[in-house]
Amino acid sequence: MCATSDIDLVVTYFNDDESLQSKFEKLVQHFRQFTWICINNVIDHAKIPIVKCIISLDDGESCKFDISINTSQHTGIATANFVTTLLQSLPALKPLTLVLKQLLKEYDLDDTYT
Repeated sequence: MCATSDIDLVVTYFNDDESLQSKFEKLVQHFRQFTWICINNVIDHAKIPIVKCIISLDDGESCKFDISINTSQHTGIATANFVTTLLQSLPALKPLTLVLKQLLKEYDLDDTYT
């Protein structure tokens, strides 16, 4: 299903009275409860903290996830909407983007924190 790509998941609801660090720690602790979630890396001191994990699916396959918490600094949702709009108006952009993503992966430049 997700052989070479990952899914970016943004958690959009939390108690606004808590700090981002507190929210993030609770999120990581919650995920550690599940045996079907394998946390590979916790990037907690970045501008947008990320939990990188692999989720085991029922069919024996697995899928990589990057999970973050939505904040005023998080641009992931707006960026996804912008890219979707661009792809609709410029169909040739999709194959070019896929080639670029593969090139970045081959040179280990496919993570934003690298």
